[in-house]
Amino acid sequence: PNILLSFFYNIFFIKSYVNQALDLAKKINPLIIRTHNNFLEGYLAYRIKSKFNIPYIISLHGVWDKDCLYTFIHRIRRFFLIKFESISLKNSDAVIAVYKPIIRYANKYGSKNTKLIYNIVNFNNKFRYSISKKKLRLVTINRQQIDKNPENIIRAIKDIDCEYYLIGDGPYHNRLKKIAYDLNLSNKVFFIQSIKNEKLINFMTSFDIFISNTNVYGTSKGLIEASLCGIPIIT
Repeated sequence: PNILLSFFYNIFFIKSYVNQALDLAKKINPLIIRTHNNFLEGYLAYRIKSKFNIPYIISLHGVWDKDCLYTFIHRIRRFFLIKFESISLKNSDAVIAVYKPIIRYANKYGSKNTKLIYNIVNFNNKFRYSISKKKLRLVTINRQQIDKNPENIIRAIKDIDCEYYLIGDGPYHNRLKKIAYDLNLSNKVFFIQSIKNEKLINFMTSFDIFISNTNVYGTSKGLIEASLCGIPIIT
């Protein structure tokens, strides 16, 4: 639901949103529900459990009292979402933390059954370290958003003879493409919105440097996979 039209996620004004989820759950009749994080989606799982007695598991992918609080708007949004964070965690049957610092957050906001199950990572060993005769090849693999914004990397490679690949999508995707276009870098900055993971791991080893700019509480999956592949890293 729209944050303004729902009066900042007021429970009364998101009734139609909740009812759609209840109708869908009744139609599907699942044995269990798994939600990706614990905001409105966690609240929906809680409401479905309350009505149909269907258990639910939350997988947590961030430390939400530290992550994604970079602007005033982000902090305001969390102020109105925090009630859902707590409701969904307190009533969950289990919580999966995909990295260790999440455990503290989950338990603080009410989880009674938190399990650490790391994200699956894949890798393929890099054997060649001589730089290609053509050009230095750089790659960034991240969700393209405010806390992983690579726009200064794009600006920095303007006078370097290289190829720079950005693999991923997100709210900053079009902004980054415009920056590359405005700097006349379309011949050296390349965007790939998605690629299958098994292909990505083989593709990753063809690069000379993995480069990223991140301001998140944990270590990104891309950075871990680059480490396992043995690619030189600048972060």
